[in-house]
Amino acid sequence: GAAVVILALCKLGLVGPSTWAFSTTLNATLAGIVSVCAGVDVFSPLGAIISGACACLVYLLFRFLVLYVKVDDPLDAVAVHLGGGLWGLISYPLFARDGIVYGVNGQSIAQLWHNVVGAIIIMVWSAICSVILFGILRVTGYLRVSEEQELEGLDIAMHNEPAYPAKGWTQAHSLQTVDQQTYQKQGSYTLNQSHLSARPTLAFDNMALELDNRQRQR
Repeated sequence: GAAVVILALCKLGLVGPSTWAFSTTLNATLAGIVSVCAGVDVFSPLGAIISGACACLVYLLFRFLVLYVKVDDPLDAVAVHLGGGLWGLISYPLFARDGIVYGVNGQSIAQLWHNVVGAIIIMVWSAICSVILFGILRVTGYLRVSEEQELEGLDIAMHNEPAYPAKGWTQAHSLQTVDQQTYQKQGSYTLNQSHLSARPTLAFDNMALELDNRQRQR
């Protein structure tokens, strides 16, 4: 359901240029799959399709909100898992074979209430644990790597090898030069000032989306 909806929206140009957006289609489909997991044992085929189709819209809403608040989420993990998972908890009592859309009954209404309360408790618990954990990491200086390591790439800084070929990295990020010979001799890249100045400043909202748009404009 989610795949059909996102393909139609892409074709109509309602989520950007009227072309097939590969990453957006995959993530919207994943959100649909996530949403169906909650009621996989009670959904009818039609109920699963409708739930997945609605999950696509929920995914797009969360994706917009993440971009709006300028959170760097290049994988759209929040939209896929939080959006899809939250909708899954709500859709379970709605589209189950004995759910609310097939006939209002006390059991399905109680299930909807329990799921909403459960979702709120999970989010509050996760928020508290995250504040404590990441607060400790921030105070101790382990929350963020250095800006130089971010620009160089953590695959190089942490694993001492590039995740992508040097040529592909240069094209994607508009770096003018990468010292390949230095890497072959020493086993690591050196990041000099020319690399930093050559790399364009990307918007903080979504670097993956920014790069995808640049590829389309070429």
